[in-house]
Amino acid sequence: MIRTASFCLFLALAAPACTTPTGPERAGSTLSRAEDYGASLTALADEIDFTCESLRALRANAVDSRGTNRETFETFERGVKNLAVLLARTRKGYTKMDARAHDFLATWGTDTVTLRDASLAREAEARRGALQASFEDLARADLAVQQRVERYRLELADLATYLANDLSPRAFAGAQPAIERAFQDGSALRAELALLATQVEAVRAELEPLRAPATAGPDGTDGSDGST
Repeated sequence: MIRTASFCLFLALAAPACTTPTGPERAGSTLSRAEDYGASLTALADEIDFTCESLRALRANAVDSRGTNRETFETFERGVKNLAVLLARTRKGYTKMDARAHDFLATWGTDTVTLRDASLAREAEARRGALQASFEDLARADLAVQQRVERYRLELADLATYLANDLSPRAFAGAQPAIERAFQDGSALRAELALLATQVEAVRAELEPLRAPATAGPDGTDGSDGST
C-alpha cells in the first residue's frame, strides 16, 4: 500500500512536467497563430476593396431616381462597419501570435544559455536572434498599418455620415475630393496589407523547420486539440 501511494505521488508530481510544451511545440503554436493572423490581414484587405467598390457604385448611381441608391448606400455603410470588426479581429490575431512568439523565444533563450560549447551557444543565439528580429520588424509594420487602417475607417465613417441624409448629385459633388481620397487611400492600404502579409509569410517560413511534426491520431487527424 505504501509503494502504491508513493507511486501515485510520483505520477502526480511528474504530470506537469510531461505536459509542458517543448520548443518545437511552441514553434508550431506560434506558426498556427501566424497563419490565423495572415488570414485576417487578407480578409481586411478584401473588405477595404469591397467597401471601395460599393462607394464607387454609390457615386455612379447618384442620379438614379428609382431610389435604389439607398440600398447601395446601406451596402457601403455595412462595409464601413465591417472594417471595424475585421480590424479588431486582426489586432486580436496579432496579439495572440505575438504572445506565442514571446513565449517560444524566451524559452529558447533560457534553454540555450546553459550550453557549455561556446560555438553551439553562439549559433543558437544567432538563430534565435534572427527570428526575434523578424518578429520585431513585423511588430513595427503591424502597428503602422493598423493605425493607417483605423484612420481610413474614420474617414469612410465621415463619408457615410455625410451621405446618410443626402444622396443627391449635389451631395456627391461636394464629397468628390473625399471620395477620390478614399479610393486612393484604399488602394494604398491594400498594397500595404499585402506587403505585411508577405512579411508574415516570411516569418512562417522561418518557423516551419522549427515546429514539431504533426502526429496522426487513431481517426487519421493530426492529433491537434484545437487550442487557441
